[in-house]
Amino acid sequence: MKKKIILSAILSILPFTAMAETPSFDYFDIGYSSWDLDGFSKNLDGYELKLSQELSNNFYAAGSYQDIGTGPLDASLMTLGLGYKTNLSNSSVLFTELDWARIKTDVDYGDQTFGIEDHGYQASVGIRHKLSSKLEIKGAVEYLDFGNDDSTTFVFGAVYDISKSFALYSDIKEESDATRYSVGVRFNF
Repeated sequence: MKKKIILSAILSILPFTAMAETPSFDYFDIGYSSWDLDGFSKNLDGYELKLSQELSNNFYAAGSYQDIGTGPLDASLMTLGLGYKTNLSNSSVLFTELDWARIKTDVDYGDQTFGIEDHGYQASVGIRHKLSSKLEIKGAVEYLDFGNDDSTTFVFGAVYDISKSFALYSDIKEESDATRYSVGVRFNF
């Protein structure tokens, strides 16, 4: 009896993986972003924009912009780069990406604003996997280096396809002194 139940459970999963396809790297995301920084009583909230465009079967261009703040503190993070992807299976992709990065911070103090801008790079490696024709999950590691300051971030995300051209996404990025959350809509093209 237990063997029949286990076999039925396995067979019920098979149609989902058979319908899954390799994740696409042709999309535009727009969403809400919140950064929970250690030592700050309030989260930095704002928006994010992300764009990815396949250049060939294996290469893609990517860019992102996040603008967040909480009253006297405003920050933005922008990345532009190139990525390489290769299929691990019919539904999984291994990707690596190298980006130029810029961070800009403005602090209002009385009637004065103090700004800091720094440039560096970001290197990423991860896996995107389609669990079904509608649901994709992602895991990645990002290394961000601004010369005197660097961080390693673990990324976990999901995308749920509403239709062929429209989806909902969510990401959690965890590093040693911050957690970043984002949710939004994706337009596939």
